[in-house]
Amino acid sequence: GLLVNNATYTASSAVNNDQGDVKIDYVMNERNRLWGSYSQGYQRNPTLSSVNLIGQTLINSPFEGGVIDWTHTFSPSMVMDLKLGMNRVKLIQAQTTPGVGNLGQKIGIGDGNIRGAGLLGLRFTNGLATGVGVIGNDITLAEFMWEPAGEIIVTHNRHVLHVGFDLQRQRYNSNYVGNNGLYGFLTYDGVYTNGSNPLAPAANSGLSEGDFMLGLPSNVGLGISSGGWGQRTWVMGLYAQDDWRVTKDLTLNLGLRWQNNSPWSEV
Repeated sequence: GLLVNNATYTASSAVNNDQGDVKIDYVMNERNRLWGSYSQGYQRNPTLSSVNLIGQTLINSPFEGGVIDWTHTFSPSMVMDLKLGMNRVKLIQAQTTPGVGNLGQKIGIGDGNIRGAGLLGLRFTNGLATGVGVIGNDITLAEFMWEPAGEIIVTHNRHVLHVGFDLQRQRYNSNYVGNNGLYGFLTYDGVYTNGSNPLAPAANSGLSEGDFMLGLPSNVGLGISSGGWGQRTWVMGLYAQDDWRVTKDLTLNLGLRWQNNSPWSEV
């Protein structure tokens, strides 16, 4: 029978998202009003294959965010608004070859399962096959930010003055094993079965599967396994703004803002 195009498989992908929201709007009295909202969700993006050796990729992303706002009226011409917001997002990506056990070791690859069960990426660049297994391009990213802010609004004649501040605390955590992957890869390109003189005009082209049977990869890669890292920063801003209604047809918006972005610190 034919050695090529004699096997098929199916692949599927999906985007699944579940989200819930809640809001509150409470008038405590004629001078105070409380408002808030909160959202939480979970997104799942699987890419699956009917052949376990091809591997699968699972991407999950939980997220949540919320804000609470308090408005206090001192007088008809002076209002204070204070708020506190937060946002948290996480991205988790994992590649696996489920159900194959320690296949790398079983087929004779030394340390083929040093990072766990499955099959590392086997790449064939000059042969009948293209590749099986996964390198394990695993990523975990997490970002969290909380932000208090407030302002005083004063109305006087033709002027509406805004004076306020905003503060951000940003936290970023990452765990990425690198482009070579958690499980790593072996590349076979036929260079070792290319004949005795690869430079000769009639040199054989070689066969990557032959190099695989000889146990002679042309390229080897394995990602790092040193854990993750995190970064932190503060962002602080102060501002003042005047909405000046010069005439009934002309309004000027005049403002000044100062902002400080602290250097990122690593943890």
